[in-house]
Amino acid sequence: MSDITGQPQTTRRSRKASAARSAQAESLDVPSTTEGAAPTRAESRAASATPQQSTPDAPPVEQLRQIGNPLFEFKDVPMEIRAAAQQRFGADVRMGVPRENGLYKGEVFNTDRYLVQEVATRSVVFHDKQNMEFVDSRLKWCNENQRLNGAEVQVGYTGDQSKVYPYDRQRDQMEKVVRSLKKSATELGFGEAFGNQLDAARSKSWDRVKAARSTALEDAKARQAERQSKSAEAPDR
Repeated sequence: MSDITGQPQTTRRSRKASAARSAQAESLDVPSTTEGAAPTRAESRAASATPQQSTPDAPPVEQLRQIGNPLFEFKDVPMEIRAAAQQRFGADVRMGVPRENGLYKGEVFNTDRYLVQEVATRSVVFHDKQNMEFVDSRLKWCNENQRLNGAEVQVGYTGDQSKVYPYDRQRDQMEKVVRSLKKSATELGFGEAFGNQLDAARSKSWDRVKAARSTALEDAKARQAERQSKSAEAPDR
């Protein structure tokens, strides 16, 4: 099954179609979010590269990654999938394919065979879903039940094997800021203790964000329950 039903969705942005730009799509090489790659919107959300360890089920970390060759040729992407991507992200969108060991972040558009991801403004990557693993159970359910459109995810490759993880833009920005501060602290000779203090401050800030989100969710649930209760008590008309 696919999230595509009937005609492709209305274009989100108002852009003029350009035959010349469309002709350039096949030669586009969309970079992944790694050091040395051209700046992208996804990169601006991501943290600067710092070697870290990650567990098998944990989201991949930003680090120096040896980016390999494209995993398949752009011409292999069916024309109807390209057209759906243009309808979703704009007629002048640039299109490309992922590379070995790449890491991509952003909003996705789901189809039967491909996961189309907007990795930068007017730039998308087509992920082949054939060997794709959805690590998060909620994302796996959304994919199986055609509810994945609009979700923000990370797609990380180990060689040519891909795994899909949740992506939290706010947390990613926080991690980026902390890593940048730690790098500056090291250059200034502040010592390891200062880095540990930054880690503690980051954890405390994230706990506060989670608490605020939880409170907002509970408030929304309470308002919804109140509306339903009032609707049930209303007299017949």
